[in-house]
Amino acid sequence: MTTIKIAKSDLEAALKVVGNTVGNADLAGHYLFRVVGGKLTILSQNNRIFSSCPVVSMADEDVTFTVEAWRISNVVGATPNNSVLSFEPKNGEVRVVTDRGKIDLSSLDPSKFPFWDDILKDAKVTAVIASDRLKSALSHAKMFVSSDEQQAPQLCVAEFRDGVLYSTDKIAVSCIKVEGMEKSSLRVHGKDIGALTTFLDSAKGSDVTILEHDRAFFVQRSDGAVFGETLFASKFPTLNGVDWNQSDDYTWDIFREEFDSNVDLLVSGAQR
Repeated sequence: MTTIKIAKSDLEAALKVVGNTVGNADLAGHYLFRVVGGKLTILSQNNRIFSSCPVVSMADEDVTFTVEAWRISNVVGATPNNSVLSFEPKNGEVRVVTDRGKIDLSSLDPSKFPFWDDILKDAKVTAVIASDRLKSALSHAKMFVSSDEQQAPQLCVAEFRDGVLYSTDKIAVSCIKVEGMEKSSLRVHGKDIGALTTFLDSAKGSDVTILEHDRAFFVQRSDGAVFGETLFASKFPTLNGVDWNQSDDYTWDIFREEFDSNVDLLVSGAQR
């Protein structure tokens, strides 16, 4: 019988990465465990977004199976720290053995999982950037992304063009220059920015590599962990009149903390 042994701490770290792209129904609600060449990777996917993370483990042989995400999270939560979990897949079931006991879980057909290996292999590197800088830009752009997918799907994304990240909700426009992103055309759906920035948090203090394909984009950590999104069909529109060399008529220097505090006070007197 195939046995995979994983330290709780290593499994928890991996699930924090792939847990952001788990869905609810069928395979979208499962983690996929895949051992190739003795190395384990855990994968998950939910509609447009998907992710994978390598896990330090000991495995007898190559194998692929799935387990329901919420069940594994419960098992890990009930497992003592500094302990090891064993996974024993056989005949469509997976026995998980911990210091607390054992539980048998069902596996769906792993061959039906929408693997993205070939797309990633053909994707081209367009940028290498500090995860903190990319997160900062995306977090700001997210505040100006439209949510009206029925009437204006082209405004429901944040998109890089010539090193500038654009987004708009028709009321305000955000334009953020990001050095190092000049060759990237990264396009992220507004609803998926949160999942991507959470992934970038897991790479805090290091660089990530952006790889792009005409069907998807990938953001990859140095250890091989990946976040990806199927490319949203509607492109951000071309904006005219953004002059980076234009001088401002007026500028003010303010203390941010004092300004925030004053706004909070004024909000208390505003219409609810």
